[in-house]
Amino acid sequence: MTFNKCSVRGKLYGYMMDEAGNEVQDIEKLNAIDFQGKDSDFEWYDKKLLDAIEQNDNDVHNFFTLLSLCHTVMSEERNGEIIYQAQSPDDHALVSASRTFGFTFIKLATDGLRILCLAYKELSESDYNRWTQKLHAANTSIEDKLQDSVPQCIERLACAGIKIWVLTGDKLGKKPYYQNHSEAQRPNGNAMITIDTNQQDDEEFEGFGLLIAGPALTFALSEKFKMKFLEIGTMCKAVVCSIGDGANDVSMIQKAHIGVGISGQEGRQAVLASDYSLGQFRFLERLLLVHGRWSYLRISKFLRYFFYKNIAFTLCHFWLGFFSGFSPQTLYDPFFIATYNVFFTSLPVLVLGVFDQDISADHSLSKSHLYTPDQNDEFFNKKVFAENVIHGILTSCIIFFVPYLSISNATRSDGMTLADLQSFDFTVAKIMVIIVNLENALKI
Repeated sequence: MTFNKCSVRGKLYGYMMDEAGNEVQDIEKLNAIDFQGKDSDFEWYDKKLLDAIEQNDNDVHNFFTLLSLCHTVMSEERNGEIIYQAQSPDDHALVSASRTFGFTFIKLATDGLRILCLAYKELSESDYNRWTQKLHAANTSIEDKLQDSVPQCIERLACAGIKIWVLTGDKLGKKPYYQNHSEAQRPNGNAMITIDTNQQDDEEFEGFGLLIAGPALTFALSEKFKMKFLEIGTMCKAVVCSIGDGANDVSMIQKAHIGVGISGQEGRQAVLASDYSLGQFRFLERLLLVHGRWSYLRISKFLRYFFYKNIAFTLCHFWLGFFSGFSPQTLYDPFFIATYNVFFTSLPVLVLGVFDQDISADHSLSKSHLYTPDQNDEFFNKKVFAENVIHGILTSCIIFFVPYLSISNATRSDGMTLADLQSFDFTVAKIMVIIVNLENALKI
């Protein structure tokens, strides 16, 4: 949060005008005033406010005195510098701005006493009217600035095919802010359409963002229209919903399949309720496009290989039943049965599931379209599962019948047969371990 604009006695400060008398929209291209000891993220461009302070304008002095005194900010001194700690980022922004303009808050009363003031007065109508006029003597404007690289992050996520829904409690008047500062409307959208209960337009649009006001959202989420609303939402490249003030991020995070909390100046409640915690919003790009993609690929390979090796292992028992009259006789040695999954085959697949990286992190970030196969379940679906089942069946046939046909009629030099169960068991088990681990190695 940064102090952006203010109004004192009806006079506006912070609005920069060009030579034609129009407000400058891209104010960041102007040269900011250089203050000593200002916060790193504070920028001010309007010199009229400084001139009013230097001219001892009484209203401006009262304005900043009020901002310096009426708040819940705590101050502490570190190495000769006053540091502000505030629960509310709005309070911190206002007090820090006051310090920048020369009105420094040093400390609150430290006695720890609770003071209760009692007062009573009967107001006449004229007194009330005078008080009402003073009530509107000044106001402040706080800008809720986006963090670094947020527009670029949203643009890459949109290019990756991720559906972006922006839920905000801000007023409809702030929609140009999100339109100008966020790339969620790209690549084709360049404007927003507001839907409220007073509009009855039949105009068709293409390539636009969608902004839904609170009253209209009440109808959109009714039993009659909620499925149609969801259908429209999934067709949009981005959906921005305005549902009023006081949105509960914690409830939203807990309801989501995967909740991500951003650690910022508004407390740690969202972080404590989340599955993943991030320091800044831009880190979400790496979480999804790099680690999310790697995780999906690893889990897909893990499941495919796990099903494959166990189908191949189990069906060899099944094939033996045709030659043993389906007796309780097992094909493998009990020691091999106990260690097949625990020792011989699980460790390689766990290594694959933890460390496998098909491409580097830089390539994943630069080629955001590589995330699309994950959304389409191309690496693990019914077709892939069926292919692995068939692969496991064919592997079990090869592992069982090739040794069986090789030694069933074979004899040793002394004329004794080679077809004893122990030799056959050892041969099948050895081939099983080699083939399934070789298959795992080929998948890397």
